[in-house]
Amino acid sequence: MIRNKSTFWVRVSGWSGLVAGTGMLELYKITGNITFIATLVIVIIFSAYLLATAKTDRWQNSKWIMTVMIFGLIFASALQAIFLWFAYRSVKTHHKL
Repeated sequence: MIRNKSTFWVRVSGWSGLVAGTGMLELYKITGNITFIATLVIVIIFSAYLLATAKTDRWQNSKWIMTVMIFGLIFASALQAIFLWFAYRSVKTHHKL
């Protein structure tokens, strides 16, 4: 059961990259600043990584989730980090029992 919860939240985090990517693309259209394209590429690669590895056992390790969550918060988007926090909480709660 806990594996399904953490997998669900990791997938939601991956798909939420579309929202962040859309925002970056719109900001690029408005400003023309190339930095937004670089950020868009990072968000897309990070989202693809989350979606591709969501079913692996690595996501049952709370330390790993925290590391990826911090990376996502700094380099990708806060929205993805929020959903990774839910995955972190579900794994952390399961290991306390």
